Amino acid sequence: MKYLMSLIYLCTLITTSAFAGTIENVEYQLPRSAKEWEIADQLQNEKGTTEIYVPKGSNKEQVKEFFGVNSNHYQSNVNDTDSIKKGISSMYPGMNIDLWAVEKNKDDLIYEWTAKKNGQEKIHGWGRVFVNNNGSITLAYQTEDVSNIQKTREIWVPVFKSATRISN
Repeated sequence: MKYLMSLIYLCTLITTSAFAGTIENVEYQLPRSAKEWEIADQLQNEKGTTEIYVPKGSNKEQVKEFFGVNSNHYQSNVNDTDSIKKGISSMYPGMNIDLWAVEKNKDDLIYEWTAKKNGQEKIHGWGRVFVNNNGSITLAYQTEDVSNIQKTREIWVPVFKSATRISN
């Protein structure tokens, strides 16, 4: 019975969203555990649009986790995981980046990655890239709390899997 109640609770957390958003033609939802999150930063220019969400009240310079969305006009290839890895590596010089595909489709990719320093994991993240004729859209989450990655995975991977393209 305890297992069943835990499973019901987990499914409720995963499937009940707190916030829904749209960037270009992709709709996404933050999980219920992120209901108190707020937009910490927005950037819009001729290259694209970026929004960063953090837990409410977080110090932007010391935030330990965030969710971001980006649309840009650069063509991407969902099979080019090396470019994604290179981009993450440029943000974390001196760390060893491992990246792998979680789910790959014709025009989108869900991936997972880790950043390690001296063999110890420091950062863990997930993302989804959608490719279209105008460029690409990326959804991403990362955390420095690597104490329970399986639980974090159970919350965030469904966020990426549930993101959908909507018709314009």
